Formats: sequence, structure tokens, C-alpha cells
Amino acid sequence: MPSTPSTPSTKDTALAIAAGPALHARERDLARLRELLRNARLVTLTGLAGVGKSSLAQALAACGPQDGCPVAAAVDLVDVPDERTAGELLDGAARRLAPDTGPRLLLLDNCDLVLGAVARFASGLLSGGPEGLRTGPEGLRIVTTSRECLGVGWETVSPVPPLPPKEAAAFFVQRAAAHRAGVVPEISREVREICARLDGLPLALELAAAQTRVLTAAQIVTRLDDGLRLQAGGRRTGPAHHRSLRSTLDWAAQTLTAPERVLLRRLSVFAESFTLDNVERICAGLPQSAEPAGEEVPLPEEEVLPALAGLVAKSLVACDPSGEQARYRLLRTIRTYAAERLARSGETEAMQRTRVRYALAHPVGLCPADLTAALQWCAEHGDIGDGLRLAAGAAPFWLLSGRIREGAALLTTQLARADAAAAGDPAGEPSRDSTGERLRDSAGERLRDSAGEPSRDSAGERLRDPAGEPSRDSAGERLRDSAGEPSRDSAGEPPRHPAGYARALLARGMFDCVLGRPDAALATAESARERCARDQDVRGQAWAEALTGAALLHTDPQAAACRIDRAAAALGADPPWAPVVTALRAMAAAEAGQAEAAREAAAAAVSAARGGPLPTVLAVALSAAGRVARQQGRFDEARTALEEAEALAAESAARGALALIVAEACRLDLDTGTHEEERLERAAALAAEVDAPLLAAAAMDVAGRSRLAHGRKEAARKAFAQVTAVSRETTAAQAAAGILGLGEVALAAGSAGAAWTLIEEAHAIARAGARPVLLARTEQAVGDCARALGDAARAWSAYHQALGLRVQAGLSVAAVESLEALASLALEQDRTEYGVRLLAAASELRATLGSRLPGPARGRCDADRAHAMAALPTERFAELWAEGRRLSLREAAAYAGRLRGPRRRGVGWVSLTPAERQVADLAAEGLTNREIGDRLFSSPRTVQAHLSHVFAKLGISSRRMLAEQIAVRNRQLPLRHGSRVRESGRTR
Repeated sequence: MPSTPSTPSTKDTALAIAAGPALHARERDLARLRELLRNARLVTLTGLAGVGKSSLAQALAACGPQDGCPVAAAVDLVDVPDERTAGELLDGAARRLAPDTGPRLLLLDNCDLVLGAVARFASGLLSGGPEGLRTGPEGLRIVTTSRECLGVGWETVSPVPPLPPKEAAAFFVQRAAAHRAGVVPEISREVREICARLDGLPLALELAAAQTRVLTAAQIVTRLDDGLRLQAGGRRTGPAHHRSLRSTLDWAAQTLTAPERVLLRRLSVFAESFTLDNVERICAGLPQSAEPAGEEVPLPEEEVLPALAGLVAKSLVACDPSGEQARYRLLRTIRTYAAERLARSGETEAMQRTRVRYALAHPVGLCPADLTAALQWCAEHGDIGDGLRLAAGAAPFWLLSGRIREGAALLTTQLARADAAAAGDPAGEPSRDSTGERLRDSAGERLRDSAGEPSRDSAGERLRDPAGEPSRDSAGERLRDSAGEPSRDSAGEPPRHPAGYARALLARGMFDCVLGRPDAALATAESARERCARDQDVRGQAWAEALTGAALLHTDPQAAACRIDRAAAALGADPPWAPVVTALRAMAAAEAGQAEAAREAAAAAVSAARGGPLPTVLAVALSAAGRVARQQGRFDEARTALEEAEALAAESAARGALALIVAEACRLDLDTGTHEEERLERAAALAAEVDAPLLAAAAMDVAGRSRLAHGRKEAARKAFAQVTAVSRETTAAQAAAGILGLGEVALAAGSAGAAWTLIEEAHAIARAGARPVLLARTEQAVGDCARALGDAARAWSAYHQALGLRVQAGLSVAAVESLEALASLALEQDRTEYGVRLLAAASELRATLGSRLPGPARGRCDADRAHAMAALPTERFAELWAEGRRLSLREAAAYAGRLRGPRRRGVGWVSLTPAERQVADLAAEGLTNREIGDRLFSSPRTVQAHLSHVFAKLGISSRRMLAEQIAVRNRQLPLRHGSRVRESGRTR
């Protein structure tokens, strides 16, 4: 046989290939490759340089002939200088294969630089080849490795992906142990971070593992800002381009065309995934300076797609075609490499500015990470006006994607830059956070009058003209010109801040709402409204009204509904966010007890969102519709809406919206008597990932209620304790929910005394607000606790209060719970016939709604029914049961009210009015009547009257006794909310 031509750098390894160190991490890929070779005649392993293609091919060779396909020859083409030499090597391998018969395998490794020669060789060989070479089904198989496919017949392309996180961590630990014999590191948080930041690339992990000879995993993490600098250390074997990530990517870039090189470096401007439209609008055009080699390569828009397709084919850009439109992304290591080349070309600033312009014109077009990156660049290098406008436009996407604290911080930075520039700092650098911390100004304090109603200032009243239609003046429609210059007032002087300042303020208020800071959001909304009125920004004024309504939703749903109605009328069908305002209206109406208005608004929000461009807006509208339907007992409708909303949010990677939707799905499970622990844990995990206190508290509250309903008291106690902890950052209503839950757990555990202290505190907080849903829940708990303490009269009154609130608010399942409690109490007091009718009505209503009682509650209802059957003749019981089953919810509530009786005068902490609680707390701190009056803007005589009522209701006779009782009460609470209640009473 003729000798095989070779060069010093060319290897014909024949059968001498050993499996690479990544074999154990590629077992599934290896099994898939062996399965492919049963039928495929030519398989090309494709993937990024360093991903492990050669190791996989070597592992295949090391498997031996057990599958009936032994390796007959293996040629490594990594150092072949040209296609002529490659052809000579390949011809020699073919001649050596000719005398053999039967199944054989030819491995051609590292074909990247000589694809043409390999393609011609493989095609010719499989078409007939040298005389005597069998290529039929039982004959020759060829496996090639390259970053791109050969593009010939018979070829099956098998992409080799990076290692998944689990396998990557195991591989890193195994290689680190090999570099330090006897020392096996654990799979720690730092190890997982190394694997994630190196994209699971085996070569990169191998290079990083080599560093464990001199560095800890934590030290390696701190040095990964430039992973391209990872070196092979003392490694003396292997190809030269595997000595570092940079040399690997330099080697891979040799095959790129000039347009592909230009596009690759420009793609580094994208922080996450991107679309073809993004690439064509941002990356196309003439170069801003010469290529490093000196040539200038234009990249017209029509050449972008071919260049992008080439980068995908060469495994430098990943493509995900699963959505409505394909999305692309760069691995971090490639993005770092491309960004270096972009910097050397001198195009970095021009590309950043182009992305900012695109983001301003198409805020929907970029992913949230790119909006964040563009805004960060604006904060460091860009125009203040651009930064403000971009921050305002990006806010909804930060919120929906769950990047809430990040978005709030970036917005605050932009507002502070504008404040500093307005104060005369030419660089626009903030000396302090002058915006985020100064929102509670005099305008914010004027939001409510002494009666607790929102003020009706002229800016708010001018939102609509006498016909009820929003005005369409030219200033409102052209808020900013193309240059982003601030508008001028009637005197011809520019305003103190750029025109985008008010809109950025509104965006900051949106974050305050989600973070549970309604007072700050109200102050921000008032300040923004004044600025919008001065700038004649009619749309801005409408959004200020919407923000005010969203903030009041936490404290006063009726006032919120009024404000949101005004905003919706002014905004009309303003795309794409108007359906969100309508969804807020539905939620406000539901909280305020306006059942029909809530249903209509929810349907309108979904209808409007279906015609809009944003699936995330539709997800939010569906979530609101699902919430309203659940509260009103339309469970099938709620489940359908929430399932669609969850699919939309997941597909859009809207983690913030997804957290909200999954928490609502958990509430649906609770109302239908289902306990899905996996879903509860997912809701908590999503809320923690989003890091929004309101969402976290809501997720843990429903988890606590579900676990308590199913008898898991300790798990419920932990969940409610988390609610109270989170509520320190949010609203009094969230605090009440947590305290109430802890009281319910104590009551279930048989500690009625401790439960009373907690429940009456939660009830007092609920009474200080204006939320019927929360107040009804606390009234129900007051009834349960009073009944346990033997106070049947108080329980009777509380159950009736809860039932009335729930029926009025359309809370069907909750109202049935109140009917069951009244029935049980009536049977206990020997009001048997009355109790049987209510129990029958509740049973039928639950069956109609599709709500199942959890085990413990079902046991109590069964016991009540058995007690009634024993107390009545069989015929009479059946007659009463049939009468009760025929009652509708409102008829059952009306029947229940017949035996309500006179309402007893309240006693105890729970009976104090908000004003009496304020006076009691201040008196316990040692303040005199005059000092208390100065604080509350009341006369000393009024203060003394309040104190007299407090003493009578609590059964005490001195301030000393009052201080002692308050001290005891506060020690029993998980956290003190006295000051919170005082603030709530003064501002609401």
C-alpha cells in the first residue's frame, strides 16, 4: 500500500484514538450517534469549536467493534495547510480501506478549514469509491466533525450542544480532581456559576479546571470577566488552537467571510436573544471605521440574512425557531470575543447609539435585557433626554419580565441624573438620589383631604372636556420631536427638566406600586400630573390618574376605581397598554365589591388585548379575568383564562406576569378544594426570583391558607410568618393577612386566647382600610375565634357581617363558607331547622360552583349534618334539606338574616375605631391630651372623649392600665403595626 503523504502537523491516527476526558458527560450523545450510524451512511457532528465534537468522535472510536462497525481509519485534518494536501491524505485513507469488506467506520476530524475537499471526497466515496470498496447498507460509514455541515447527499447532521448544567458541573469536578490527585471538589454554588458563565463548553471547563491547581473555585469566578484569557497551563498535547478560548475562536473565525466578520462583531451589542428585524435595523449599514485589516466592508440590509445564516451554519450563532419568529443568540464567550473585535473596529459607540435609537422607536422590539443594557449605556455616555424616554418606555417590560428592582434602580439613576443636570451640574451626575427619596413632598401630602377622599385638583378635572372625550391638542399629541428636545412654555423658556422627566416619574411610580409602596406612588403620581399639566401632556395626565388608581388599589379600591375610570376614558384605546388599565379597573371593582362592573371590565380588557401587539398584555388581562371569575365562583372560566395566561407569559419569558398568574392559579386550587403543593412551591419560587414583596406575600399567603385548610398547621405557620416578615416592606393589608393567618393557625392548634390577640389586631387593621374582601375575611375569623371562646353572640354578629360583605362583593365561595359557619353555630344553639336549611343551601351551592371542602372542613360539615339528622325526624329533615337546596346564594343570605337579631355593642380592641386606636397608641406612649391633639389636629376635649370610649370598650380605668394592655398585645404580635395603623388612619 502506498505511503500516506503527510506533513509534520498532519496526523493519520488510524485506530489509535483514545476517548477524550468528556466521555462520561457525553453518554447520551454517544448513544444517539451510534443509533444514527445504524442507518445513516454519513454523519457530520457540528457545533462550536471547543464544544467536544472531537472528543465524541474519539469516544465512538474507543467503543470498539461491538456494534459491528469497527473503525478502519481516522484522519485528523486540524493542521492540514490546504485542500490539496487534505485530498492526498483522504485518498490515502480510501486506498487503505479498499481491500477490506464488511462494515467499517471512517472518522474525519476537524474538517473546518478544508470542507470542500472533504465534501468531494465523501461524496465520491459513497457514490462508488475505489474498486472493491463496499458502501452499501452493511458497508462503509463516515463520521466527520466540523463547525458546519458538508452540504452533500447522504449527510445526516448531528449538532453537538454544550453540556447541560448538571453534566457540566460533574465534568468540571472530575477534571479538577484529575489536576489535583486525591482532592475532589464539591459541586458548589461557585462551580455552578463557573459552568454557567462558560456556557457549558467542555474546552472552557477543562481550561478553568486546570486553574484549580493554584486557585479556588471562588477565585476562578472572580477572574471570569474575561473567560477568553483562560490558558491551558501545563498542557503539552492537543491542537494549538485548544490552548485558550481566544485561540479557539481565532481559529474558528478563519473561515468567516467579510460580511460574516462584520455581522458577528456587531451582534455583540445584543445582551440576550434577538430577532432578524433587530439585526437588520441595528447591524446593517456602512462600517463606522476600517476593518482591523484595513478594508472597509459595507453590510447592506439585503446581505444581513445571508451573513446571519452563515454564522448559524458555522455554529457561532444559536437559532431557536420554535416561536412565531426565530430568535438568535450568542453564547457569552462568543459575545465577549465579538465585543473585543467590535472595539478594535472602532464601532462600539456607533452601535450603542444605534441600539438606543432603535429602542426609543421600537420599545417592544427588544428583550428586557437589551433595554436594560441600552439604558445603562445612556446613563454612562448618552443623552439625558434619551435616557429618560428610554427608561419610561422600558418600565413595563422590566415589570412583566420580573426585573423589578433592577428597573427601579435604573429609573432612579436616570431621574437623579436629570435632577443633577437641572441643578446646574454640567455632567449631569447626581450628587445624591434626589428623586427616589424626595417623593413625599407637599404635593403628595395634598392628595387627600381630612375626610380621606382624593383631592380633585384642576389638573385631574381637566382630563376630559364637557363632552367626556379626551382633548386632542397638538402639544399632547407631539410630546417630543425627533431630536428629543424639551418643549418650551408660553414664555419661551425651557422647563427645568427635559420633557421626558414626567413620564419617567410615572414609570418610577409603577415600580413603587409593585414593590408595595403606595404612598410613594401616590406622591410620584401627583408630581408627574403637575408636570404633565404644565407641559400640556394630556396622555401623561391620564397615565398619572391610572397610577393614582393603581396605588389606591392597595388601600381604597372604591377611590381607585374612580381614578382608573377617568384614566381609561382619557386614554381610550391607546395601544398597546390601555388594556392593562381596564384590567386594573376590573381588579379595583372586584376589591370594592362591584361584582358586575368587575366582570364587564375584565371581559373588556381581554377583548382589547386580543387585538393588540403584545402577548404579555393579553396575559395580564387574562389574569385579571381569571381572578374575577374565581372570586365569583365561575371556576371553569377562571381555569381557562389562567391556563392561557400562563402559556402566554411562559412563552414571552414574562417572569413577573408568570409569578402573578401562578399565584392566582393557587388561589383557584384553594377555592376548589384542591391542594397542589408543587404549584404552591413554584409560586413561591417565582415570587422570590422576581423579588417583589407584594408578590412574595401573596404567594406565601395562599400557601399558608391552603396548607392550613388541609391540616398542615406547622407548614402554614411558617408561610404566614414569611408574610408578616415581607409585609414590613409593603402595605398594612399585607400585614393584616399575615397576622390573621397566624391567628388562624393558633386557633386550629387550640390556642384560642393567643389567636384572639392576633385576629383582633388583623381585624383592626382591616377596618382602618377600605377593602371589603380583607374585612370580610377578618370578620369570619373573628366569628370563629369568638365561637371558640364561648362568645356565641359575638360569633353570630361577625358571621353575619362577613356574609353580607361577601355576598355584596360577589365572593361566592367565601359567602358559602359564611353560610356553613352560621349553620354550624345555629345547630350548636339548637336552632335546628334554621341550621339545616342553611347547611343544605351551602352544600348545594358548593356542588353547583364545583368547590370541594378539604378534609378537616368536610369532616365538620358531615358532623353537623349527622347531628341535625339525629335531632329531627327523618321526614322533617328531608323536607328541610330540600327547601334549603332550592335557595340561591342571595336567597340563602336573606334567609340567614332573619335570625340575625340586634347587634351587640362591640368590646375589646377589635371594636375600637381608627381614631380611638390612634389616641390609645399615643396615650400609651405617654403623650398628654394636648400633645395628642396637636398630633391629630384635634382638640384636647375630643381626645378625652376618645379615651373615655377606649376605657369603656377595654374595661379599664387608667392610662397605666392602657399602656400595660398595649404592651402585652404587642409582645404577642409577630411585629408591631401600631404606627402603621396610625399612619393609615391619618392618610386614608
